[in-house]
Amino acid sequence: MSEVVQNLFWILVFPGFVFTIVCGLVASWIVRKVSALVQHRIGPPVLQPLYDVIKLLGKETLIPEAAQKATFMVSPLIGFSAVLLLATMLWRISFVPCSPFVGDIIVAIYLMVIPSLALILGSSSSASPQASVGTAREMKLVVAYEFPLVLAFLVVIIKTAGASGAGRQLSLAAIAEHAPVLSISGMIAFLSALLCIQAKLGFVPFDIAEAETELASGILIEYSGALLAIWTLMQAVMLVALPLFLVVAFLGGFGAGAGGILAGVGKYVLVLVLIILIKNTNPRVRIDQAMRFFWFWCGTAMVVAVALAILGSVFNIGWLYGKVMDWKIWSLKKSPWVFHVNTGACNNCDIEVVDCLTPRFDIERFGMKLVGSPRHADVLLVTGGVTAQAAHRLREVYRQTPKPCVVFAIGACGCDMGIFSTGYHMVGPVDKIVREVDPEAIIVYVPGCPPKPEAIISSVVKALSAL
Repeated sequence: MSEVVQNLFWILVFPGFVFTIVCGLVASWIVRKVSALVQHRIGPPVLQPLYDVIKLLGKETLIPEAAQKATFMVSPLIGFSAVLLLATMLWRISFVPCSPFVGDIIVAIYLMVIPSLALILGSSSSASPQASVGTAREMKLVVAYEFPLVLAFLVVIIKTAGASGAGRQLSLAAIAEHAPVLSISGMIAFLSALLCIQAKLGFVPFDIAEAETELASGILIEYSGALLAIWTLMQAVMLVALPLFLVVAFLGGFGAGAGGILAGVGKYVLVLVLIILIKNTNPRVRIDQAMRFFWFWCGTAMVVAVALAILGSVFNIGWLYGKVMDWKIWSLKKSPWVFHVNTGACNNCDIEVVDCLTPRFDIERFGMKLVGSPRHADVLLVTGGVTAQAAHRLREVYRQTPKPCVVFAIGACGCDMGIFSTGYHMVGPVDKIVREVDPEAIIVYVPGCPPKPEAIISSVVKALSAL
């Protein structure tokens, strides 16, 4: 009995219907508020979407005389139920790992189509000439964006099929264990899916079916009262379900623990922000332009993405991905910025480091540059054995240096404390102190008392080349 109650709680309350509706209203407010700020307005209060729904629920519901009443009234419920079920399924997959089933991505794609079809069905049943124009536009738009959207999810399935294990290729939970967006085909698919989601939400530049300035709300012109409230709630829940679908399918979903949940929320916010930016930086396009865009540009891009995904899966060209994406080490070799740290040297090594900047040696010919902040550095040149007073500073400097970075112990004192190894003020060589912070730190030793500028420059160049 307790298991039944728990399942009902998950479905009806958290992370089910109630939680999803609340999140949808919050997301709706965020879209309106950010849009207002972009347009230099104050925007609505935080509870405005809730006020709108409550008001509509209390108003009279008018039904056109010539409408097919049953279809007109049931269509909003069908669309709202489908998107609510989609959001609940995605939440459970994210929060309850044992809940998914094989083939749930196909179910999710079907559920994602239903709201648009319900909107077309309800509007066409109203027998309104104005609504029929919006209905025709919505039908053309659905035909246009569903093709690249399905191909985008096909790329995800192809990319993750080999690593998901037998019988799990079509499971969203298995797909969420990967991040297809980190591949070339996955990035193309993600961007294409994002634009298709923009059209599915009916946001600018694809708000062609409503087009309030042209069609006076177009496809929803004949709806009022409680039925319009349901359409409004459906739109709000779609702001949760559709970006969440992209997060699960392309961005690796939610991880385990509080950190994983926060990371998942951050990914959702990123997708929502992209949707808002697209909405507020583009004009509305014509229906012929939208169809040409989705069929020709997005469609062509998705065919290329599918081909790349198949090639990568069949011919195992993962090495190509590695070559293309391994830009961190490549850029580190080409642009090593150097930060100098003195931890107790006699200054002979420091003089040689400064000498590297002179016209005679000119470290800039190798792309090196001396910087004044560890946050800008790729290379730490540490001179001297580490004193008790300097140890904490060296640890903090290393923590504040973005990774990847390389530490160079310059001179005999930096390597093994040299003649000061028995001094009461010494706590260790450079490698000992740095590895207290990061046991996997990359440390290069440049011996000498002091090492010549040629030796310092040569060690940096050779060490970076060996990465």
